[in-house]
Amino acid sequence: MKSKMASKMASEITNYLVLILFILLIIYLIKSKFNTFSPIEKFYDKSNSMSNSVSKSKSVSKSKSKSVSKSVSKSKSKSKSVSKSKNNSISKSRSNVKSESINQRKTNKILKLKLANTEQEKKKGLMFIKKMKWDEGMIFDYKKSGYHSVWMKNTFIPLDVLFLDSNFNIIDYSENNIAHNLNTISIQKPSRYIVEVNAGLIKKISLKKGDKLTFKIIKKFS
Repeated sequence: MKSKMASKMASEITNYLVLILFILLIIYLIKSKFNTFSPIEKFYDKSNSMSNSVSKSKSVSKSKSKSVSKSVSKSKSKSKSVSKSKNNSISKSRSNVKSESINQRKTNKILKLKLANTEQEKKKGLMFIKKMKWDEGMIFDYKKSGYHSVWMKNTFIPLDVLFLDSNFNIIDYSENNIAHNLNTISIQKPSRYIVEVNAGLIKKISLKKGDKLTFKIIKKFS
């Protein structure tokens, strides 16, 4: 009876041991399946991870250097634009000074001009006048700036025609207009006054665009 119990217990123990060994074998197989790297492969994987980290750090440093270079280039471009704007402002101020000096230049010679103020006087102008002194002429006052014009109908002497603004600065002019010519004399800019003088006077006293015309009003030609 005792021997049967002992043999039964021994068989149960062996069964337990076989079961345990089987379980351990399964665990080992599972571990070996999910951990198939050899030591060399493990080292290669580590080296790859290290190289990836190094490359990442390099890329970060490159991006930083690029951003720094971009910021430097931007600051340089800004400084260049600032210097250009300063140069432009200086050149503009110089040009303004030049234009002002031209506009403020007065003619040395004072002309003697008869005033055509009414509509009738402006229509007649210098018609039928056959002689004027070299520094004499007529000024037409149109009261406001506009696109005004004259012609040479019934005018016996050739004329230079000047177009002035409200401050008597010369806007433009037409030289050596032929007597009795019916073509319209005008410019492409608005003007307030028109002055008619003997042909050749503009060159004689070196009148230029922007000059301020100096004159005195006379009642009649001498």
